[in-house]
Amino acid sequence: MSDNLATLSVVMVGYNVKQYVVDAVESVLNQQYRRLELIFVDDGSDDGTADFLMKKYDGRITVITTNRVGLAAARNIGVAKAGGDYLAFVDADDMVTVDGYQRMINSLNTSNSDMAAGRVVRLDDRNGNRYVSRHFKKGIKAAAKRVTIYSRPELVYDSTAWNKVYRMSFYKQAGAEFPVGKLYEDIPTVLGLYLRAQSVDLLTDIVYIWRLRDGGYVSITQDRLNKNNISNRLEMLDLSYKKLEENQGTDQIVAALDYKVLNQDIYVHIADLGDASKNELAEYRNIFIEFIGRHNLWNQLPKLPLFQRVVYQTFLGKKDDLFYKFTKIGHANRIKKILMILKMLYSPIIVSTVLNIGVKNGKF
Repeated sequence: MSDNLATLSVVMVGYNVKQYVVDAVESVLNQQYRRLELIFVDDGSDDGTADFLMKKYDGRITVITTNRVGLAAARNIGVAKAGGDYLAFVDADDMVTVDGYQRMINSLNTSNSDMAAGRVVRLDDRNGNRYVSRHFKKGIKAAAKRVTIYSRPELVYDSTAWNKVYRMSFYKQAGAEFPVGKLYEDIPTVLGLYLRAQSVDLLTDIVYIWRLRDGGYVSITQDRLNKNNISNRLEMLDLSYKKLEENQGTDQIVAALDYKVLNQDIYVHIADLGDASKNELAEYRNIFIEFIGRHNLWNQLPKLPLFQRVVYQTFLGKKDDLFYKFTKIGHANRIKKILMILKMLYSPIIVSTVLNIGVKNGKF
């Protein structure tokens, strides 16, 4: 690689993100780590994003336009254009902390690992609040160098592409490609990279700011009741299980993924079904029951936290009236609220029925 080329290639993809994109681009261009190139792939925006960027950052970033090929294909296109020794991804409505890349590359330079990952802050546009994303805490429990997913199976929780820096040589040797035309394409792609990595560095430093949008086009992770969204997520989880089957010694990783799928991937969709009609509820129920049975996840259900167990019990057990009541409860202090509601509103018999979760022959 010649000296005049950046050593870090950052691939950013966006669609109709003009109101957010300056924050995203500036967060990359203002990095402490200066030797980088930014490749922006505009996936067919009709809000003028591409023209705006080319005028504002003339010569400072590379802008590629595509015709609505989807996030996965757009990322793959960006990677093909990249010329750095390292690779990173950014979504165009998010931001990177000013020292995020510096910290991860410093770690890789000392450890010689294949990839590095750091923690993430969630930015809520509705109120401006920022908080450390809980599932990244679950995935990256402590700072470490030269570990693997085999020794840290909890890394299944860290399934996003963008809080990481990869060695480009490793990324290409691993044959990494995001599944074209699919949502939640990060999940199997990142898992595949973890499985192939000789070693990984984990940082508890905040390296990425993940935006929760307020109005306008919602992000994929906010559009949780879209059936195509759900179908894609389950398909990507199926692909993740397939990748684990293709590798030896993955029993602990499979067990970790089993729990995470129920604790996070499926649960976030089910918990948002409080406004669905009973007919819709039955349709969603069949989708999730089929998936749970396909991967034999029934015995994991009693291991979940109390509130999640009750939601699953009332949803899968067809206790629709109770399910609606529980999903109306706010996200804050859920355990306290549910215990209070059970104590005040329901008889001891119902309380016992709901809380004594058990599974037999694949049914509650």
